[in-house]
Amino acid sequence: MRPMKRLRMVMVLLMIVTVAHGQKNDVGKNQNTEGVQARNVKRLHYHDNGELASEGQYELGFKIGKWTYWHENGKMSSQGEYDLYGKKKGNWEFLNEKGIKTSEGQYEKDLKTGIWTYWDSLGYKISTGGYLEDSKQGKWQYFYIPSGEKREEGVYVEGVRKGEWITWFQNGQERERCDCDQRVYRDKSETVKECLLMGQYDSLGSTLVENGNGNSIYFYDGGSIKKKGAVRKGRKEDSWEYYTPEGRLEAIDRFQQGRLVSGISYDSLGQEYTYEQFYERSNPVEGLQSFYQFIREHLKYPEQAETMGIEGKVLVRFEVYKDGSINNIEVVRGIGESCDAEAIRVVELASDNLSWVPGKERGQKVKSKIILPISFKLG
Repeated sequence: MRPMKRLRMVMVLLMIVTVAHGQKNDVGKNQNTEGVQARNVKRLHYHDNGELASEGQYELGFKIGKWTYWHENGKMSSQGEYDLYGKKKGNWEFLNEKGIKTSEGQYEKDLKTGIWTYWDSLGYKISTGGYLEDSKQGKWQYFYIPSGEKREEGVYVEGVRKGEWITWFQNGQERERCDCDQRVYRDKSETVKECLLMGQYDSLGSTLVENGNGNSIYFYDGGSIKKKGAVRKGRKEDSWEYYTPEGRLEAIDRFQQGRLVSGISYDSLGQEYTYEQFYERSNPVEGLQSFYQFIREHLKYPEQAETMGIEGKVLVRFEVYKDGSINNIEVVRGIGESCDAEAIRVVELASDNLSWVPGKERGQKVKSKIILPISFKLG
């Protein structure tokens, strides 16, 4: 073969290799390879009825920048931004299926911060106040619907009511004053503390409780009695009775220095239930330790997250029905798409293999919501 012809063949081969290499790079820039999110990729997700569900961008497996979400009827459901790690930041707004805003406020690293405002399904303002790292902080106000008159006002510190809290009737008459610096556990579970009732008045201004002593009574908006009982030194004392809006006796509690001693509740058929604490949390039949052991044994670390060194806790929320079944599993705070999906998968698997004891309220089984962390840790 002559030297010139051999040179031409080498040049052609080099051109073929160069073109092929260039095409491969283009695919890497503009498309996703299986299991790997490309950089700055715009994503559209759709509901089962074909309507657009969400729109935004991913980078390295994380939602980033502005995202918009829609209900199945085409109305926008929420809108806001994500930071470089897929966490909500800046101003977010949420709307119902009618397009009416239901809440708006600021996020920082997925945590509520600053002033938030909430509205009901018709657009009437319910409340407004501050947050710090997802806990209520500072002054909060609550309002009557639809009048907009102030219903309650006070201060939170790290999500706990502090200082004096005041409530009003819709006519502007003061209803009660509570001291939230002095609090008492309401039952033996010692999970909830109640503020001391220092003053209470009826809608015409007559005194019911003064300096923490008296006979307290609450009414439904329709005028029927909601609950009534004695107050001593700001604490519930002796027997308290609770009624439905229709006037049916619902429960009788006995208190000693503000703490529940015993109680009897009645269902709609008149069946009695006894209890010594207001609420019993739903738990796995074999305990939370067994539940998490099952999670650890069946959790599969997503390859993409492992490659990128992603660690953290995914908060998963689900409901435990009265029959002990688990339903409506969803992520309320995630660390990335692949880990979030795996957290849901492993909790669904656990729900198929482990039974739960339903929660109880005043001795009666109730549907309850549970939030549990699912940990992803390398090494």
